Formats: sequence, C-alpha cells, structure tokens
Amino acid sequence: MPVFTAVSSYDGSISTVTHGSGRVFNQFNFSYVANARYQTAAELGGEFCVWFANVCALGRNFKLHRLLDESDASTDPITGLGTAVLGPYVYSPVRDGLDWTFTRSAGGNFAWTDRRHDAALPVHVVPEYSND
Repeated sequence: MPVFTAVSSYDGSISTVTHGSGRVFNQFNFSYVANARYQTAAELGGEFCVWFANVCALGRNFKLHRLLDESDASTDPITGLGTAVLGPYVYSPVRDGLDWTFTRSAGGNFAWTDRRHDAALPVHVVPEYSND
C-alpha cells in the first residue's frame, strides 16, 4: 500500500500519509460573513481566523453544523448543535500552502465590501469506522 508512517522519537506520536487513497473532496462556501466573525484585532476565540489556526492548521477533524440561526449581534450560546451534523472533515490545503482566504463579498455591492467577507473552506471527508 502507498503509505508512509513516521514515529516521533520525542513524544512517540505517529504520523501517517496515504497516497492515492481515494479521498472524497468537497468545498463549503460561506457568503457575507460579518467582520466580527471573520477576524478582529483581539482574536478572542470566536473568530474564523482563530478556529482556522486551532483546527485546520493542525489537521484536526471537525464537523459542520447546519441550519443554525445565529445573529451577528447576539452573544447568546448557540442551541441545536446536535442536529443536522455533517462530517467529520479535515481541511484540505491547496498547493499554494496552508492559509485561509480573505476575500471581499462578491456581487459588486460596495456597501458590504468593508463589512462582510466570503469564506471558502476546501475539505476532504475523514473515513469513519464502526465500533463493532
């Protein structure tokens, strides 16, 4: 099998790379994301850039929760996290390197160019195994 495995002599962690494994790729696009949710100067932990650094950049699995209603101005905890879950996924970096894309909202609506941004998240599906 085209697999490369390395064991760290420092902490014993194992890294495995599989070539040609037939992974399923996808991309999620989020339009008109408010600046405060994308990135702030304080980077307090609720922004996309902090999540990207702690999850995507480290190759961790994540799940996507759909159909959640959350106001940009609300500080209330999100409810309904157990419903409409997709995944697990892992970030799939492009050849240019590991980074998140910072783009202005498309469509020529200049009223939103400094307030909202579009985020694209290329991912691949992590195979799940049964607990049998």
